[in-house]
Amino acid sequence: MGFKIFISYSTADSEQFQVEKFATNLQKYPTIDEVLIWEKDSKDNIISYMNENLEKCDVLLLLCTDNSKKSKSVKLEWGAFLAADKRIIPIFDKVENIPFILKSMLGLECKGNLLKTIDKVYQLILKTEEKLEHSKPDYEINTGFCIRCHIEIPINRNRPYCRDCFETWAKFGNSDYVDNYCHKCGKNYDSTINYPLCDECYSQT
Repeated sequence: MGFKIFISYSTADSEQFQVEKFATNLQKYPTIDEVLIWEKDSKDNIISYMNENLEKCDVLLLLCTDNSKKSKSVKLEWGAFLAADKRIIPIFDKVENIPFILKSMLGLECKGNLLKTIDKVYQLILKTEEKLEHSKPDYEINTGFCIRCHIEIPINRNRPYCRDCFETWAKFGNSDYVDNYCHKCGKNYDSTINYPLCDECYSQT
């Protein structure tokens, strides 16, 4: 089985970046089974479309622009992929348009028409798959706590929220918002998504 790709973008960028033509051409590549975009495939509203299709996709191509930064739907899409620990590839016109929490992910600069970068995007999909297969997590696989609601979740300093709390956080995307608990020990602590560990737990890392 090949990849199922979801393209997340602002409809205000659709014509400039030739998103529909890009999706049609990308689907012709080997190992690409399906490329989904809301404008072409949806027979319903955007929320219903996301609910039905995000789960079955393997990779999110996230078009990062001034317009997408303002889009609530785009934020919900990449937030859902991040919460599900699925791969996200930022495609950006300016580095500052990549969401802060995604800046460490492999991405690609694109100043205009996506069709001009289609070969590079395809190679990046293959590259991130290879990296995923050969990489090991940089955190211990044991139990920690959601820094907002305190339920038990796997420890992952890059994702210190449970799914529900992350979706709430992603609506605003404020990396400085102060939450309630240490991600590792669960004690009361003024934690943030960037600094989820208390001083004691941080000193042990």
